[in-house]
Amino acid sequence: VLSQLDAGQAAIAAGAVQAGLDSLRRAVADAAACGDRTLQGQALAALGGALVHAVRGRDEEGAVALHEAIALATEAGDQPTAATVHRELGFVEVQAGRRRTADSWLAKAEALATTDQELAAIGGVRGMNASDMGDYPAALRHLEGAVELARRGAAQRQQAWSLSILGRAH
Repeated sequence: VLSQLDAGQAAIAAGAVQAGLDSLRRAVADAAACGDRTLQGQALAALGGALVHAVRGRDEEGAVALHEAIALATEAGDQPTAATVHRELGFVEVQAGRRRTADSWLAKAEALATTDQELAAIGGVRGMNASDMGDYPAALRHLEGAVELARRGAAQRQQAWSLSILGRAH
């Protein structure tokens, strides 16, 4: 399961979206077959995130996987996965223009987050949401904080993404 999960995420990052999705779907199925709820939640979180970010128009399918992942992560006590999934659902809501619902998901994610990397990712999405609402002072505050947290957590991709949204806000 872990090998399929790693392979799927690597393929998505490399732009081989279909191969990545196939590997992530296998990881979900294999985790379910072996009964490991934690791994199944992690695989569903990865699949849901990939569908949301890598495949345009698949947000609904991704959201279904993410909701399943929340249930499994919560049941298993997997707080990092739960934080990630709440953030991803917040991102889906930002993309759909549902600002208040996005804030609710992101607040839950922030309450679960424990690392600079997690907080940086949440701050980036919070900043995007604030920018989209025209609340530029809040957007700049969230995004500048996200950039700093990403730098501190050595999360270069997150730092670059937050900087791009910060540039958009400016």
